[in-house]
Amino acid sequence: METYAVSQCRPAGVASGKPCWITEWGFSNNDKSCPLNDSARAVLIRETTNELRDLARQGRLVSVFYYSWDSAPGSGQINPSRVFRCGVLTDAGKLALSPL
Repeated sequence: METYAVSQCRPAGVASGKPCWITEWGFSNNDKSCPLNDSARAVLIRETTNELRDLARQGRLVSVFYYSWDSAPGSGQINPSRVFRCGVLTDAGKLALSPL
């Protein structure tokens, strides 16, 4: 996950510079069935949080916010980024909301 933004964070092992805050990240799931098959998104979240955890341990990352956009009230549509689906928090949502 060494993207441009993360590469600009405080270098590993260096006391100067500022650690990053990642303010929006997330993955969509276009499956609209209930129960939801969220296993592929859970894998992506698990892999991403492992990398984010490493950056935090290095002092390069100080905070991370997962975004789960909802649909407009009354729209009847399911926003694919939602982690609360079919009346429950999905497995991917539980992973995304767990502390690093």
